[in-house]
Amino acid sequence: MPSVNELVSKRVGSTISNVKTWGDILINVKEEGATADGVTNDLTKLQTTFSGLQSGDRLYFPKGTYLLQGSGSLLTIPVNNVTIEGAGIEQTTIKVSAGAAQTFAFYALSKNQIVLKNMTIELSNDPGDYNLIGAYFDLCNEVAVENVKVRGWHKGGIRFHGCTQSDMIRCIADSIQDPYATSESPTRKGLSIGASGSTRSSRCRILNSQAFNCIAVNRMNGIGIADSDEITLESNVLYSNDYGINVQNCNDVVCTDNQCSENKVIGIDFSNGCGRNVISKNICKGNGNDGIRHWGSTTVAATTSVISNNICFDNGRTDAGSAGIRLSDQSASFPSKNNIIAGNLCFDTRTGTSRTQEYGILETVNSGFNQIKENHCFNNKTANESVVSKVNGYPMMDMGTSSVAPAAAVSQSVSITFKVPFASGTLPRIIPALQASDNSDGVQLLNIQARNVTNTGANLIVATTDATNIDTKFTGGTGDTMIISWIAFGQLS
Repeated sequence: MPSVNELVSKRVGSTISNVKTWGDILINVKEEGATADGVTNDLTKLQTTFSGLQSGDRLYFPKGTYLLQGSGSLLTIPVNNVTIEGAGIEQTTIKVSAGAAQTFAFYALSKNQIVLKNMTIELSNDPGDYNLIGAYFDLCNEVAVENVKVRGWHKGGIRFHGCTQSDMIRCIADSIQDPYATSESPTRKGLSIGASGSTRSSRCRILNSQAFNCIAVNRMNGIGIADSDEITLESNVLYSNDYGINVQNCNDVVCTDNQCSENKVIGIDFSNGCGRNVISKNICKGNGNDGIRHWGSTTVAATTSVISNNICFDNGRTDAGSAGIRLSDQSASFPSKNNIIAGNLCFDTRTGTSRTQEYGILETVNSGFNQIKENHCFNNKTANESVVSKVNGYPMMDMGTSSVAPAAAVSQSVSITFKVPFASGTLPRIIPALQASDNSDGVQLLNIQARNVTNTGANLIVATTDATNIDTKFTGGTGDTMIISWIAFGQLS
């Protein structure tokens, strides 16, 4: 039977220098047979140690380089409530020499309360075009990855998929690069949060972290978020990646206090129909294309977000037509709309032809219903603002409703007069929309536009049609009634 001293030695190591504290009992991997000399393959010894973990265990990797030669899920976490800890970044290094197959250095499936901290996880070789990821957590809850550096992996550094209430804190993604990529793909990410099948991640955070030199055919993201909700990205530094931050098909994301500089494409990119997001207090400088882009997908509009108090300057280093902030679309039917863009500072620090940021704020023609106000845009190359929702931050006004009863099977035009306090001589943008219809004879709204707007200073007269498009308005039967609501953007007197 082993003595008490032998049992204690096996759990904490033979000397105090091997552990951080005597307050908790740790399993020291060197006492389990790992050499940490960077030459001997420690995989088998470590896999044996991992397979014996119990809930509540703390596993300690002392200073050294642990060589893992193999493929697949190398170190799989088998139970809940486990802490895996090294001596620090570049003090404890997990060095993987992967075989010709999918490889994860650390992997956990459907586990809770996992902590991974204080180490470097490195891919040291190039086994070919495989799914190679440093640390992969799938369908896990309450995971904390802290003070971990991932380097050299092809597809991703640290990945949360289908996870909840999980954090990456003070992590570093260094040179996550895919040399085999031949086309753009948003799946390549230094630090990432996404879905596992149909299960979306939620209530996860990436805080105080960095990603740099993450490159793969213009689509390696320093931080990449997809198909997730209630995500927080705060106080991160992203530079020299393809994209700094890329968020796709996500709702309720808070992206604040990040620095995105000299990324090859876009600093902060919210795409594919993101909604109800806050993009605030970020600095985006010297990126190849836009500083911040917010745009809809081919099926979902980008809506109800706040883009405020950001500083975007000297962007467009490589791509013409760039902007400090762009509101855009992939489909005319699903633009960026119903957002607030306020208090942003967009400019170019250079002069003349040396300037590359074409626009301070650019809103494409299909976007609209955005409130754009109180921004300060100056010294941009082409225009400080090119927007369709407003002019110089003028507000939206609800102008009430009107009723139209078209004749049977023919079109019907209408002329409305409103008393509204728009400044005399200005022509606000008028947006009509169908509010209700009794639809008794199948009346159908085909197209409605505001034309022939006249502002006398006392009354605003709106005609919804003219002779050239009289046949594109309403069709239906006698007795049908269309109720139209009206919204105007313009300068108040």
